[in-house]
Amino acid sequence: MHTELPHGTPRRRIESATRHAPWRSRDIPVPLRISLLAHADHCVAAVRCWSAHALPGALPPEPVRPGRLLQQLCLALSDDLPAAVRTAADAARARKVWRAYTHACQLLDREEPPRRLPQPCPVCDLKALMRRADGDIFCRSCNSYWPATG
Repeated sequence: MHTELPHGTPRRRIESATRHAPWRSRDIPVPLRISLLAHADHCVAAVRCWSAHALPGALPPEPVRPGRLLQQLCLALSDDLPAAVRTAADAARARKVWRAYTHACQLLDREEPPRRLPQPCPVCDLKALMRRADGDIFCRSCNSYWPATG
């Protein structure tokens, strides 16, 4: 049996609550740097173009998220770099990827990532030594630091 509820019953309150939800007033839009998003697309396109010509088997047949695709293609290209740079056109594509990488570092206000050194740390004896772009060496394990010489 269905009875009609009088005007102003909970149904109306629920409808008005969805229009005036408290969480909506607290949402702050996330600031996105459009230049970073555009450059991320450019990086993926540059690596995809290079790998399509140099290592066509490296491109996945199904759609993959851009970050995952970039990682897979970079690993595939670095595994067989001599084969990936056989022609002058491949070298030009590799140069485009390098420029995109350095431009991304500039956009992110980051310097060149530190390179891992094969020698163990003389203080903690773990293989955790890293060399920065400026030549300084530091240990990620014990935080020892040696400034660049020269």
